[in-house]
Amino acid sequence: MTYNNAVKHLRTLKADATGGIEQIRSALEMLGSPQKQIKSIRICGDAGKTSCAQMLISILSESGYKVGYYCPHASDDPRESIRIGEKTIPHAEFADTAKKVFDTLSCLPDGRSLSQSWLRTTASSPAT
Repeated sequence: MTYNNAVKHLRTLKADATGGIEQIRSALEMLGSPQKQIKSIRICGDAGKTSCAQMLISILSESGYKVGYYCPHASDDPRESIRIGEKTIPHAEFADTAKKVFDTLSCLPDGRSLSQSWLRTTASSPAT
């Protein structure tokens, strides 16, 4: 699967999550539970999220941690929404991981109903 094919496929998916939490849990389990392989900090609120995130990235990076960053509204290019350190995910790695996720979803009943947001995050994460 090429990067462009992966992005096209991602954009054809439904934008709702009618499969529910059990479908997401099944997909994550089939992918090896990548959510258990990383520690994360979620920043929420009305204002200051990007500044807070950049400060945490700087502190954690200087402390020797490998730091990733996800901002769901950063760009139309899903790779630009996700960074590891200061770098975006390489095209080939995104495409390979997306294929793995899409293949897993094809094994689930109505796997196409999982949300684009969840898929974009999961498909782009090198932890999968």
